[in-house]
Amino acid sequence: MSELILCSGKIAAQPFYIESAELNIYTMEELCYYIRHNLYNLEQDLMSEDFILFVEHELGETKLAGELRQVRRREDAAYPFFMTILLGCGYLNKEELQECDAVLKGLRNKSAFQCRKIRADHYLKREMYARAITEYRMLLQSGERRQESEQEVGNVWHNLGCAYAGLFLFAEAEECFFTAAAKNQSEYTLKLLELCRTYRKSGFPVSGENQDPSYLTLIGDAKERLRESDTDGFYKTLLKRIHEYKNAYRKYSQVM
Repeated sequence: MSELILCSGKIAAQPFYIESAELNIYTMEELCYYIRHNLYNLEQDLMSEDFILFVEHELGETKLAGELRQVRRREDAAYPFFMTILLGCGYLNKEELQECDAVLKGLRNKSAFQCRKIRADHYLKREMYARAITEYRMLLQSGERRQESEQEVGNVWHNLGCAYAGLFLFAEAEECFFTAAAKNQSEYTLKLLELCRTYRKSGFPVSGENQDPSYLTLIGDAKERLRESDTDGFYKTLLKRIHEYKNAYRKYSQVM
């Protein structure tokens, strides 16, 4: 966490350690902050009896701990469990609570594979390509994929290709799109496959953002301007793209 959080409740003498995040939680406010910013990464450890005991004894939230024990008995416990925490703290405003509610509801009644895909997609949309690649790779190596349709697995390969393309690793992206196209039979995947092949061989840069073909227009306009000998316009477009790449790289390096 890098933001300053105003804590008004009890501070735990013994923090709760979240192993996946390598993070110690000392207050309810910190807990709510963590949940809000990690909705796609919430682990089952946070629904354990050890965690509830931490809430009860270290944070002094006896009533909340009782509510969490009741909620945990439900079959679809994850959604009400975490919303009970967020609602019981008062740290988030109405809009933030609605946002969290919508995300957690969206994760209900989904398979473990689908939930993990949503997590990876979240990283991809935020241009956290390295994390997205790790998540997609782990997902494709898991046994959970055998329970999903070929199309669903193909879509994971497609998004993995987009993540590689976002890092300008077009050879890897091409392999992913090739595998994806064989599984999901998507024309869009085939277009990205051909585009990847073309610009990998030519050395012309291409963005890998998923489901957003706007970059095709930009590249097409640039090539057309070059053919028309509008060199000034072409290089302005090229410099604009280079500037966007630099910003993207800075964002990526901060994530790492």
